[in-house]
Amino acid sequence: MVILTDEEKRSILARAQKMAAGNKGSERNCQELCAALAIIEKTLGQQWYQKATRGLTIEIPEKMPTSHDHLLRDDSRPPLTRLLMGGVPSNIARIIQFATYIQELSDETNIQDKIDEYIRQERRCDLSFEHFIRLVFELKLAAIWKKRGLAVHFVPKQKKVTPDLEVASTNGKTYVECKRKDIHTKLSKELGDIYTRIIVGIQNEMSKLRLNYSVKVTLDKEAKIEDINSVISIAHENLVKRTEHFRESRGLIIVEGIQLASYDKIHSSKEIPEEPSGPTLYDYDYYFECQIHPIPIHDFLNLRKSDLPIRNFRVVSVYSVFAPTILQSVMYSIRDASTQLLESSGYGVVAIEISFGRTKSAETQIKQVLDNLPVLLTNMPHVSAVLIFLEETFGEAGKTHIATRCLRNFNPLTSHKLPQDIELAMKTDVSIPHKSLLD
Repeated sequence: MVILTDEEKRSILARAQKMAAGNKGSERNCQELCAALAIIEKTLGQQWYQKATRGLTIEIPEKMPTSHDHLLRDDSRPPLTRLLMGGVPSNIARIIQFATYIQELSDETNIQDKIDEYIRQERRCDLSFEHFIRLVFELKLAAIWKKRGLAVHFVPKQKKVTPDLEVASTNGKTYVECKRKDIHTKLSKELGDIYTRIIVGIQNEMSKLRLNYSVKVTLDKEAKIEDINSVISIAHENLVKRTEHFRESRGLIIVEGIQLASYDKIHSSKEIPEEPSGPTLYDYDYYFECQIHPIPIHDFLNLRKSDLPIRNFRVVSVYSVFAPTILQSVMYSIRDASTQLLESSGYGVVAIEISFGRTKSAETQIKQVLDNLPVLLTNMPHVSAVLIFLEETFGEAGKTHIATRCLRNFNPLTSHKLPQDIELAMKTDVSIPHKSLLD
């Protein structure tokens, strides 16, 4: 099915050309984003689209805000506004991917029924970002399996419990129950708030003192509310000394800093330090001002690879040995999905997407989940497999890409063995290559 007419495509190309102002690389990105938004608006409807972009500020700010207090606000913005504002490449890539899934599924599936159902559920309330992201996940799975030659059908919601997807081949079929988990449990959200307040406090101190440092905070314990002022105080006491390097340890808290370029000194973005990394990294925030407006690059990786004239680059990172596990939360979701399959189709596959964001403890936590799955599945003979999808963002050739990695556990004790071709499809990694949405 053709979603965009030739006239609409020509209009998008003209608009992208105007937005890019002669920059060919930027023109391609603008073209794909404009096409993606047009496909989304046309498929989900103008009324939903207007709600999804409510509060969107089109103008790109000339520089990043000098105060970092905005990081403390709850993000209740509607889905597309949340993804579009700030120009974060991974968020833009997510929008383009969503449109790609819609285009891939527009033929030979009942995707419009799924979208209509989603719109009815959201019609009487503010649009939920989590509900939107779950829809994206379900479309992603359907698109992947359709690409592998399987027939996919979105199961309509009924008064009784229903699975999310029916996947079929010439040899049989199975059902899929989808769940999406955020790494942030109640405890991790509380800790995340503490870490964010530490980062914001130190960034604001550097802004007031007109200083640029790379500050690293390490907590060898579970952080408490009272640690916020302690850490900021330690950082302030050392920053005012304006030494090239400082490191202070107080109990189980270590604060260290390395002086960067002088305040207001213009230099190349290639000179900034390496992106914070490591297994105990929890989060970081950086700031800079660019001599080119609007700022063409917003992500750390590509900023460091480019040669932009910038000033006042500074960064604060928080490392913590204490990382709350999501094991119990994921196990509960698998049990819940298993129960839903049993009450509806009677058998099927559990598919879970886990969002880890920037947290570096992902591999450890995923190993915990995988280690516990075999025992859990012994009591779920109706579950043929548990598929865990991890979304990963990476930079390549100056572009931001989103890839999905699948970890699989096929139940050897299942009473409903998958048809061979369906099992093979689910065992095979398939990416959906992004050709232009205007092709």
